Amino acid sequence: MNKKMAYVHIDGIHCANCVRRIEKSVAKMDGVLEIAVNGATNKGKIVFDDKKMPLEQIMKRIDSLGYRAKEANHLGDASKRTNPFPLLVSIVLTVPLMMAMSAHINEFVATITPKLFMEPLFQFFAAFPIQFIIGRPFYERAFSALKEKTANMDVLVVLSTTIAFFYSYFLMITHDKSDMPLLYFDTSGFIITIILLGRHLEQRMKEKTNFFLKHLLKKGRKHITIIEDGMEKTVPLETVQKGQIVIVKPGEQIPVDGEVIAGSSEVDESLLTGESVPVPKNTSSFVFAGTLNHYGVLYVKVTKEEHETLLAHIVKTVQDAQLKKADIERIADRVTAYFVPVIILLAVFTFILSYFITAPGLVDEALVKMIAVLIVACPCALGLATPASIVAASGRGAQFGLFFKEAKYIENLSSISHIVLDKTGTMTTGAFQVTDVYAIEDDRRLLQQVGAVEKYATHPVGKAIYQHAKKNVAKMPEAKQVNVLAGTGIKGIVDGDEVFITNQVEAKSLTEPIKTLVDRWKGEGKTIVYVYVNGSLHGVFSVSDQIKPDSLVAIQQLKKMNIKPIIASGDHESATQALAKRLGIFEYYASCSPHDKAKLVESLKQKGSKVAMVGDGINDAPALALADVGIAFSSGAGLAVQSSDVTTLSNQMSTIVQGIVLSRKTMRNIKQNFLWAFFYNVLMIPFAMFGVIDPFVAAMAMALSSLTVLMNAMRLSRSR
Repeated sequence: MNKKMAYVHIDGIHCANCVRRIEKSVAKMDGVLEIAVNGATNKGKIVFDDKKMPLEQIMKRIDSLGYRAKEANHLGDASKRTNPFPLLVSIVLTVPLMMAMSAHINEFVATITPKLFMEPLFQFFAAFPIQFIIGRPFYERAFSALKEKTANMDVLVVLSTTIAFFYSYFLMITHDKSDMPLLYFDTSGFIITIILLGRHLEQRMKEKTNFFLKHLLKKGRKHITIIEDGMEKTVPLETVQKGQIVIVKPGEQIPVDGEVIAGSSEVDESLLTGESVPVPKNTSSFVFAGTLNHYGVLYVKVTKEEHETLLAHIVKTVQDAQLKKADIERIADRVTAYFVPVIILLAVFTFILSYFITAPGLVDEALVKMIAVLIVACPCALGLATPASIVAASGRGAQFGLFFKEAKYIENLSSISHIVLDKTGTMTTGAFQVTDVYAIEDDRRLLQQVGAVEKYATHPVGKAIYQHAKKNVAKMPEAKQVNVLAGTGIKGIVDGDEVFITNQVEAKSLTEPIKTLVDRWKGEGKTIVYVYVNGSLHGVFSVSDQIKPDSLVAIQQLKKMNIKPIIASGDHESATQALAKRLGIFEYYASCSPHDKAKLVESLKQKGSKVAMVGDGINDAPALALADVGIAFSSGAGLAVQSSDVTTLSNQMSTIVQGIVLSRKTMRNIKQNFLWAFFYNVLMIPFAMFGVIDPFVAAMAMALSSLTVLMNAMRLSRSR
């Protein structure tokens, strides 16, 4: 199997049924493993076996359905502005038709309307290109849908306008000019024109809704300066390879991910993290594409190619989240699948009711009512209700450094009742410092052994101990067979001795003076680390940490939102208790292994609680995977980030609170959209059935309903 993934931009998507048709048809193709389409962005993601089914064949299938598919680049960008020319021509041709219609009901309009506009033949030739040339895509998509044994909005448009056009044509050729009845060429022309106008405005709003990705995609520079053979040279960004040296001058955007090998400056990373304070950068610092260099010249060694950068990863994460359906969206998909056939039956019933009961024998009136029902009931607003809000919310979340892997996690985060918090690196800075060292024998030898093993540590405590050893010992031996034990410690072989560094201790190994010392350190809230060499206790370290500046405020905000915070830490009882007391958290668990944390999450879920887990270490990974929503800081261990559902770049608890607020606003926004869509249809369909509104008003109301949903979703883009 030659498994590949591609992004495509699909023009012509206008409702939930369009999305469903594309997904259903493409999914049937042999070799297609996965397809997801977002109607609010007109984007699709396809996973396929290139040997069985090349991408070109998949795009041809989409084209055969009446849409236009085009492969996007690795950032998913292939969209372009819709061509306004058909709409402009349609408006020009519709104006005289509307004047002719208005002349029948308004004396003033009748006096200013040219006689030519009143001629049936003129109206026929004005309506014909609107109906069959400009309106051709409606017919293509409608017939394609019917061949697939489905029905979409285009079927409703084609049915209503075709009936109006051919009924008018029939009246025109069967009546003399002297007794010509009222024609409905203006109805067919106006409906198509107003739908085109509505879709044009809808597309513009979709672009605004997805503004964050557009903003990110523009951040990359197209040409950059590199050093080659000792000379500066300007080259296209896509040609730059790992290992090359890039020059970034003051005021320029950093075009690549890389390591600073010379120079110093401050870099604005707000695009990625949401933090406005510039970050100092010196030799050995890492910089990221899309960020802004302030005052100094930086020489950067490229560590990742363009498609591998953090910026590219962010764009991909946001797009993938937008393409995954939330559970609430699946409900809307099921409703719209049956909606169109029901509306067609309702329209037929309306014609029969009018012709035989409410207005016996009046074909004109029955047809007008039927057309109005077909148009007003188009489920565009219903199909946009969820994806428009999800797109706006995921873009807004990315602005302050919060990234959802799937849309469903926005939904899950909105309903959490408990949040389990790791201590080190989550509630605290993780910037540990060794405050005390007790060596039973040779303290220099102890630091050499500990430093050799902790060199490979990933936990902040281990890194702090390594830095302390490095600072106080000139030369350290090499450690072999180093093994990180999640939630327990790290061990390795140093000069033939087995060195085990752990947060756990055998009570019998603590002599009275060491026990007294350890108890005092614990009482001060310090983290205790024990060093065993060949099974015997050889030393004890105490390490201190600082609470993050925003942690206390974040905990208070969580409580106000009726979310119960719980600390689950691998640290000892005294340190965990001291932190919980300072933060006002009443439930905490100390000395937790990875299994203990996962068991805690599972027990809360079994009680019916919706649980979020926040962590950054390898020992948090099982609990992150089990939680309803796993949240990891990007600075944490790779396994923790992989196991999480939401990632934050800012590494601040306040960002997580913002994410919860945003998720709740998003769900409220989606419910408002659904309420409006259903209220609109429940109200307007009876009006159309009994002739209260005519096809002109129905077409305008249908377009307005979609725009209303999009405008409501766009409010999330300004959410705080």
